[in-house]
Amino acid sequence: MTQQFQIGEYVRYGSNGVCQIDDIQEMTIAHNRDQYYILQPVTDQNTTFFIPMHNDALRGKIHPVLTREEVDAIIDSVDDALVVWIDDRKQRMERFRTILRNADPREILCLRILLFERKRSLAANGLRLSPSDNNLLKQVSEITDNEFSFALEISEQKVAQYIHTRIGKL
Repeated sequence: MTQQFQIGEYVRYGSNGVCQIDDIQEMTIAHNRDQYYILQPVTDQNTTFFIPMHNDALRGKIHPVLTREEVDAIIDSVDDALVVWIDDRKQRMERFRTILRNADPREILCLRILLFERKRSLAANGLRLSPSDNNLLKQVSEITDNEFSFALEISEQKVAQYIHTRIGKL
């Protein structure tokens, strides 16, 4: 059975970052009467997610927030071979979107490092990342900054430096 979460608890919701469970209410949304988790992202007070408790696919995207120890273990386990550059843009975007959908923090961090290193390598030759790759880099950076800063109790702006200090990347 899927884990039960409580009002006031902080969770990760897919690649949407850290959210607080503001309430659990019975509601009807789109002709679907159910108990709903009402999630409020910690970084965006204008967004609210309503997650039906009996929708396994959506509910399966809710995970406990990472602990400091888990973040450190993720950073320390970075494997350059986990996410590799794919020259074919269409295949690359498909693979990278799959990583985002899976919302695995380790894969997302590996993707961030891959894109950052690719950007740095291209810049050394006077080139830039494609707009789609650059947008993806921003997206995965926001995800890791949000989730890691919460667990580490540091500002989002300090996450890249924290990662670099631990493993020499970023």
